[in-house]
Amino acid sequence: MKKIITIIIALFIIIFLVIVIIFTIIPDEINNLIELLPKETEGYTPSDGFIPDEKTAKKVAEAVWIPIYGRNVLSQKTYKAILIDEKIWLVQGSLGFLKLGGTAYIEIDKYTGQILKLTHFK
Repeated sequence: MKKIITIIIALFIIIFLVIVIIFTIIPDEINNLIELLPKETEGYTPSDGFIPDEKTAKKVAEAVWIPIYGRNVLSQKTYKAILIDEKIWLVQGSLGFLKLGGTAYIEIDKYTGQILKLTHFK
């Protein structure tokens, strides 16, 4: 019986030591591996922004509108695009002469490409 108790105590000591080793050595190794990973950077942003011109603004607008409003939004060409305060593109569809209805409208950040506003007028 004493032999079994001695073995059990020895096993508990071994398990305890393994746990101590795991929790003291492995975090250091993980930190060492993390330090080897590439550092996050701010990335590249073109000096004139991701949406540098009217043509690009119209293409982005169309790429956003079609999945939402369907291909019929193409009938709203010619799109009007204007740059406000050198940073926000406003793009709007247009209706033909004497046509009734609404048009798609979008606001796009020139520098980030973020969609700031999206709607369809009625």
